[in-house]
Amino acid sequence: MKFQPPQKKPLSPTQQAKLIARDAKKGYQESPKNSHKTLDNWLTALEQAESDGQTKLKLLDSNGKYSYGCLTFQRATLTEFAFLYGL
Repeated sequence: MKFQPPQKKPLSPTQQAKLIARDAKKGYQESPKNSHKTLDNWLTALEQAESDGQTKLKLLDSNGKYSYGCLTFQRATLTEFAFLYGL
């Protein structure tokens, strides 16, 4: 019988966003002199991966809800993080 590693449950969009925010904060803390460059590079890479650099997007996602903008956030995710960080 071949060993099968346990299947990981896919992360929810909220869990994914929290991991991204954690990694961005970690990168920011690790290089305070160039933190603006690190964060800018990270955000540029994220924008490219999410929207191929397009800024005015409205996409119907696989869950039947729309995602908006260059980072393709859904309204509920953006609202949750705005509340969480007092924005």
